[in-house]
Amino acid sequence: MLHESFPNSAYKLKKKHFYFVIIILIILIPIFYFGIINTMVSLKYETDSPTDYISKVTGDNLDDSISNLKTLIYSDISIIIILIIFRKKIIKSGI
Repeated sequence: MLHESFPNSAYKLKKKHFYFVIIILIILIPIFYFGIINTMVSLKYETDSPTDYISKVTGDNLDDSISNLKTLIYSDISIIIILIIFRKKIIKSGI
């Protein structure tokens, strides 16, 4: 619990900052999608067979990279939806 002199509105964002966060999250979706496409190209040209997921160049597991990027996209979309649903509680009103 915070001290009574600490304002409750300190947890709330200004409207322009809230929408800035939303825009950044929306911009991240195509960047993550581009990462998936880039990893799939690596999967095609850096492995010996389609069932081999380890890159000959970097030694990374490309299947894990694709899975991680998909998880980032899903969590990004979930955060956007949650922020939009609770935007009235997050945004400062009247200022």
